[in-house]
Amino acid sequence: MKRFIKYLLFTNLFYAFYLYLIHKMKFVGYSVSYFKGRPIKLRSGKSEYLILNQIFADDQYSVDNYVNDPKTIIDGGANCGLSAIYFKNNFPNAVIYCFEPQIDNYALLQFNTKKLKDVHNFNLGIWSEDTILYLNHKSAAADFYIGDKNVSEGVKIDVVSIDTIIKQNNIDRINILKLDIEGAEKEIFSSECNWLDKTDCILIEVHDRFKKDCAKTLFNKMSEYDYDLEVSGETLKFFNINRIN
Repeated sequence: MKRFIKYLLFTNLFYAFYLYLIHKMKFVGYSVSYFKGRPIKLRSGKSEYLILNQIFADDQYSVDNYVNDPKTIIDGGANCGLSAIYFKNNFPNAVIYCFEPQIDNYALLQFNTKKLKDVHNFNLGIWSEDTILYLNHKSAAADFYIGDKNVSEGVKIDVVSIDTIIKQNNIDRINILKLDIEGAEKEIFSSECNWLDKTDCILIEVHDRFKKDCAKTLFNKMSEYDYDLEVSGETLKFFNINRIN
């Protein structure tokens, strides 16, 4: 019942009941729901409903009391666009850069965000450098993951570094960096990460179950900085990030 009430906060009574029923019954197929009168397309029985619950019902991306009126948000692993919708609803003045390498997810991302102002979508993965890698099927728990450099099987994709994203989009400061990238965070935080000096907040899910030492690599890098840490469900939240001199 608590989850049903949460659904009511961002849709109407009919669709709140519809989402709740799908969540309980785990229907399979495509469905169109409505968020504040705007259609969003989801794949019933897929991870979108888990993501919807994490973002809207469990509020795992809340940055209350830490980030006020963010101007720039980078959404790494944007999936079908639910996180972009959440950010845009809470921060209507923000410019959001969404990155999603998997083509089916990207098609849903395009559909679900097409009427949102200042949301820019890129069919790219995020990595430690600009290169070409392969997207591979991992398991039922993770639909796809980006393979290491020595992997040459799967779907070929382009990946870019956060430094390149900053440069190509003339970003002065990242107010929110959200990363849910199925293990690629290990490679990112193994690099220099000078962009951390211009980042206010990181929302990240680590994937040690898919790639060993993701969390260890993340915290090793963050040990170079002071920060406030909160945990919400599967999301680690780093606030007030400042390099230790």
